[in-house]
Amino acid sequence: MKKFFYLIVGFFFAYPSMAEKPSVRITFSFQKDSITSPEIKTTIEVIKKRLEYKKTYNKQAKIYSDRLTNGDPVICIEIFLSNDDPQLINYLCAQGKIQFHEVYLFPEIQELINTYSILKDSLFVYLQDPPEEEKYNQGLFKYCKSENKNKVVQLLSLSEVKEILENKNIYFAWGKSTFSSTNQSRLYAIHTNPFLTQKNIQETKEKKTNSYSNEISLSLDSVGTSIFKNKTSKNINKYIAISWDDEVFSAPMVMQEIPGGKVSITGLTDDLLHSNDIVFILESGVLPSKMNLHSINSISKK
Repeated sequence: MKKFFYLIVGFFFAYPSMAEKPSVRITFSFQKDSITSPEIKTTIEVIKKRLEYKKTYNKQAKIYSDRLTNGDPVICIEIFLSNDDPQLINYLCAQGKIQFHEVYLFPEIQELINTYSILKDSLFVYLQDPPEEEKYNQGLFKYCKSENKNKVVQLLSLSEVKEILENKNIYFAWGKSTFSSTNQSRLYAIHTNPFLTQKNIQETKEKKTNSYSNEISLSLDSVGTSIFKNKTSKNINKYIAISWDDEVFSAPMVMQEIPGGKVSITGLTDDLLHSNDIVFILESGVLPSKMNLHSINSISKK
């Protein structure tokens, strides 16, 4: 039976009379089957850094490991907050994994799709081409209606499909945004192995561009600089996918070779996370596992 590891975050709102005010306990479940002691320690360190960046961690805050009554291990965080941040949940539970992948256009893998009936007759019956107004990047992604997404997820999880795709170094990744006008999600075909990860990032900075969108500037280490120069040189007029926690949130076309180890990510909107939060997450490190919001409960401070 799959066990869940829980992260409990206790928020104590700083009112003049704190003893009479309720607090909020937020519980996250980890998607990983089991969590080791070193991973518990890493999780505590990463979350502490994120809270420090947000200026919500002080001498009154507590972060510690514990167990629930059923024996499941937990991490408890107790902090005082003077204001409510609606995106704090996303900020704390984000794994913080950023990766750069080469991209397969769907016409490039059409022969593979036609070869296997489980792809052609099962998986791809739920996918559609982009509408006419998006023909400029025809082949970069397919659309999937929201009511069919779970079916596609189930098909992609089949061992037969996994084996086919792994042998061809193909990974199907969902786009981060769901387009409300069409109620559809994007599905990309990307190379399984990323050529850049957060390990290659030396420095991250935010640049404000306008009230709706921000830019993040990444400075790469020497290894990442060499790799990025090589990959952009080989992929001019092709796309590179940038994923955040395994979901593609940007897939720009490479216009020229990019030397110097400087990478700018544009088009970031606040429906994902504040761009400065992404900077803080990248600076704080990667969590050992993805986390989901398990519950939010009001509790009284004794």
